[in-house]
Amino acid sequence: MIPHVAYLLLIAVTAFLMLGIAVYGRSLRPAEGAREFSWYAGAGAAWVALVGAMALAPVDDARVWLNVKYLAIGCTFVAAYLFASTHAGRPLRLTRLRVVALFAIPIVGHFLSWRDGAGMLNAVTFERADDLTYASRVDFGAFYWVFAGYGYCLILASIAAIVGGMRRGARLARAQGVWLVLGAIVPLLSNVLLLTGVAPRQFDPMPFGLAVSAAAFWWAASRHGM
Repeated sequence: MIPHVAYLLLIAVTAFLMLGIAVYGRSLRPAEGAREFSWYAGAGAAWVALVGAMALAPVDDARVWLNVKYLAIGCTFVAAYLFASTHAGRPLRLTRLRVVALFAIPIVGHFLSWRDGAGMLNAVTFERADDLTYASRVDFGAFYWVFAGYGYCLILASIAAIVGGMRRGARLARAQGVWLVLGAIVPLLSNVLLLTGVAPRQFDPMPFGLAVSAAAFWWAASRHGM
């Protein structure tokens, strides 16, 4: 099969699977953490779909999908943190002020991304290769590193919360925790592969990292009775 066709088919399958996992999460309510699990899978599905939309878009239109993708990225990080905190037995009471605080940086980053030099992105160059549109060069602004650092901190905090729950919990909780830590780490590694240039830019590995993550969370829920 032609590589770009296989890549796009995998993205489509991944997006549908993650959307299905989000619906599955909603069916688990009112179980603790089910709502946050559903949010994470749903935001991840949006992220995956936007990666595919950008890859299919003409070069002149790709920036729109990139800007919207940043909002999905921020929402995914926040949802992962909320889910991990709830699973660890320390759920946050989501007051209006806390919701605003959690989503402030993702939302600001999204709005700043629409204008070059506003702090998020200074310039982006798009190209097409293997019939896919991708950002061949990105000049990040100062706020991008705030945005990215916030996301990494949320993931690291999620891992810390899960590990803390494993240490306090019984054997079953530790078995769940292994899968949850895997689910938190894999997207992080996928992002590093893209940013460091190890993965070709036209073949973004993040959708598949998110798929592994959601599958690991689902396995913890279904196999280990989370």
